[in-house]
Amino acid sequence: SLGPPAALLLGHRDFGLARYAEAERWFRQAALAWRGSASAPEGIEAQLGDYAEWYLAQSLAAQKNYEAAAETLADFPGNYPDGLLTDNAVEKRAAWLLEAGQAEKAIESLQAFRPAEHRPALLVVLARAYEAAHQLPQAAETYQRVYYGYPVNGEAATAAGGALARLETVLGENLPKVSTARRLARADSLY
Repeated sequence: SLGPPAALLLGHRDFGLARYAEAERWFRQAALAWRGSASAPEGIEAQLGDYAEWYLAQSLAAQKNYEAAAETLADFPGNYPDGLLTDNAVEKRAAWLLEAGQAEKAIESLQAFRPAEHRPALLVVLARAYEAAHQLPQAAETYQRVYYGYPVNGEAATAAGGALARLETVLGENLPKVSTARRLARADSLY
């Protein structure tokens, strides 16, 4: 049996060649080796467990198994609170839950991850989850937080601005109001 680093490497090779089922097998082997076994790797090898789980989830999603991909990342923030991939894992998990038709679960997942409150990309996914759950005022409010609070975050602010324009036509007068001070603060940030 190969060690976890070798399994991770072989999984990465198969993933790069779009052989996702084979990659899944290798990443699963590597992830299981790093998940709390008595003979878990130490040192630098121990720091690769999050990559094994991340790529395992990616290989499942590539096979359109979004529910399993999301479940693979369910404990990621708790297992790797300071990991480089944690924000990405939370974002992808919520997006895959949306793909699996589980908007409420995506909302719960993002609300449970406290740093999401200050991460524009995660706020955009939260707003999309609110939309999918037909909670349009909450979606608009969350998009407004991104659009007005993070105007120089290009991709997130652009997505939020487009969504707000769309929601304005749907909600009309029910669109949450934005204060003049908030509008001016956005303008100040841009210029």
